[in-house]
Amino acid sequence: MNKFDPDSVASMLALDAAMDEHPDPRDGPLQRFSVWAEPQVLIGERRGRAVAYTRSYGLIRMTGTDGSTVLEWHRATDIRRVNPTA
Repeated sequence: MNKFDPDSVASMLALDAAMDEHPDPRDGPLQRFSVWAEPQVLIGERRGRAVAYTRSYGLIRMTGTDGSTVLEWHRATDIRRVNPTA
């Protein structure tokens, strides 16, 4: 995180807020991907990047309809990993 970049700080605060809103806090320990290792995923027809995961859920970063970044929790059964070269 670059502390001089306001977008970086805003995204970190959004990530912390999303982690606090986990659908099932008893689901197990939260594992975060490093920024360089976030896999590309599909949820239905929507494409995004996995930011963190637990046993049954994944926190996915996607672009919203207005162009903003959205962090949403999805069930692991709904998430499909995408080959980045495809």
